[in-house]
Amino acid sequence: MEEPLNREASETPGPTKAVLGFALAMSLIGACGLGSGGRSMSPPVDSDTLVSGQASTEVALAAERGAIALKEVIEADPNRSLLGASNVVVSGMLILGALMIVTRRKTTMWWCRQALIANMVWTALHTLSQVWQLSSGGQRLKETFGDELRLRAAEMNVQEELATSGEGILLSVAIVVGLFGALRILGYFWMLWRLQRSDIQAYMQVSDDLD
Repeated sequence: MEEPLNREASETPGPTKAVLGFALAMSLIGACGLGSGGRSMSPPVDSDTLVSGQASTEVALAAERGAIALKEVIEADPNRSLLGASNVVVSGMLILGALMIVTRRKTTMWWCRQALIANMVWTALHTLSQVWQLSSGGQRLKETFGDELRLRAAEMNVQEELATSGEGILLSVAIVVGLFGALRILGYFWMLWRLQRSDIQAYMQVSDDLD
């Protein structure tokens, strides 16, 4: 009686490296999202506590003020808390999906697809919100960055009109934010495609048969 059971157990494939790697990636991304979402839901840090007071030159001090102003503008996003709470939800979906892969739940494939799609949508909304917030606080940032650039131009003996404008730096920051968001969305697309691997599909098919 034990021989057929042992044969059936030996024929059941264990998780491959691709399956374990996929589950690990989902859990790590989910854990990072939980931390980021938790920070977004907490009150912003007082700007006075961020000033180091160790800037040795006026240019360094201006650069420090620019970084703090940029942080304040991003944290002033009215959607910050809502996006933080939703980030906790979609990140939790990724972690739950990773656990379902390891434990071979029948609805694992469906859940993982929904989790990845939800994270893609959240990333797109978060990126758009940040870009919009940067444009809303643009005047303050342009003035802050402009002060830094004028000091740098004077330090390098460059004519002020030849220095890059504050608008150019603001545009560069917005482009970087947009590109980072686009890369994250492409990463989720890649994970959706990776989910269709034959060995992962075979592993999930076995979980369906076991259920």
